[in-house]
Amino acid sequence: MTQKASSCIGVFDTEADAIKARQTLLDAGIDGSRITLFNGPPQPSEDSRPLAEALEQLGVHEGSAHCYLCLLHNGANLVVVSGSYEEIERAFGVLDAHPDADVALHFNA
Repeated sequence: MTQKASSCIGVFDTEADAIKARQTLLDAGIDGSRITLFNGPPQPSEDSRPLAEALEQLGVHEGSAHCYLCLLHNGANLVVVSGSYEEIERAFGVLDAHPDADVALHFNA
């Protein structure tokens, strides 16, 4: 069984805001390999299961992953940072400072 990470997720209305948030995270010293962008909406032919599984591996519980998929299908953009508790708390501070972000933490024991 693969161990899940913990994560911080910022939801943005526009792709431009998500890209800007990613750059702000990089400028703050967050490791770029820990940052994943999900831009919505998915193409109609795309199967959402791999995306849901990816979110779950990033520390998002199944119910929350479903909510994020709904947001993506409605055109939202996600910036996901995975890592240790300390990294996630730092990323939360950076993303939460963005005026157009809705940010949540997802910690795994």
